Amino acid sequence: MIKNLKKIKSEKLAFLFADNLKNDKIHHGFSTRFNHYNEADYLIVHQIHSDNILIIDSPIDLPFSSFRDYEADGIITNQPRIPIAIRTADCIPLLLFDHKKKIIAAIHAGWKGVGKNIVGKAVKKMQEVFKTCPSDILAAIGPCIRGCCYEVDNRVKNLFEQNGIKWQEYSYKSRVGHFFIDLLTIVIDQLLDANLNLKNIQTFSICTSCHVDIFFSYRKEGGIFGEQLNFIELA
Repeated sequence: MIKNLKKIKSEKLAFLFADNLKNDKIHHGFSTRFNHYNEADYLIVHQIHSDNILIIDSPIDLPFSSFRDYEADGIITNQPRIPIAIRTADCIPLLLFDHKKKIIAAIHAGWKGVGKNIVGKAVKKMQEVFKTCPSDILAAIGPCIRGCCYEVDNRVKNLFEQNGIKWQEYSYKSRVGHFFIDLLTIVIDQLLDANLNLKNIQTFSICTSCHVDIFFSYRKEGGIFGEQLNFIELA
């Protein structure tokens, strides 16, 4: 899904929206660097590049900030009016919506999370806890760093190969001991392996590193960065 970059920049759009998640049952958005969000308005966890997933299956009477120290990189809930959110600045933001059972998830997928298949584990959690059928899940992958810019080393190669990811299919060598890797395609394949339908998966054809005038990029900006907020909420 390609968005008009000139329009995003000229109008300083705060959020981008996935077509397949435009639904009166949910609210969602992938922010740009033009968004000045208030963290207190969202349930955000402490992201540690893991495959840990927080499940919220009952109403909460605590402020959203109470979850700020909970170590996880994914959140799943069936509760309305809880805007679950993850922050990214190159990593992959993934939003999931079971449109039949009304279950949502927000997943932060960096190279460590992708290597541990946090994507497949999130779908499995939705099945185990909420009886989700994968074919009922709508998935939207927000702006992230693409294979044109994402160079990694043998640490990433070793982790991926240890976990059965076919490295050769997703990477090419850039220099000795370094590779460009296409995390986005791996995530799409992990969703397909989890039995989602390809027609239910949408992506933004935008590289955060190529467009630092619109998005924050940890890689491009040398670690001095802000973060995109990516959220989903049951109405």
